[in-house]
Amino acid sequence: MIARHYRGGYILRSDGPREVEFVVVNLFDSLDALKRFAGPDYTVPVFEPEAKKLLSRADPLAMHYEVRACAVSTPGLAI
Repeated sequence: MIARHYRGGYILRSDGPREVEFVVVNLFDSLDALKRFAGPDYTVPVFEPEAKKLLSRADPLAMHYEVRACAVSTPGLAI
């Protein structure tokens, strides 16, 4: 399910000597939109069950940031 106010995201990959690390950056219209997607405890990461099966570990907390500048042209993205 894709949230109504979800604007897309990035999956970043770094191939390390012992493991591969992924960082997922998701963009929402607002913090309220993110909370509607993630639920009341929005600091707990949300994973699709299929994706979670592929991970050897995951951070227990999701970090949230406000976009303050954007150097990429993204039509329609509210920042």
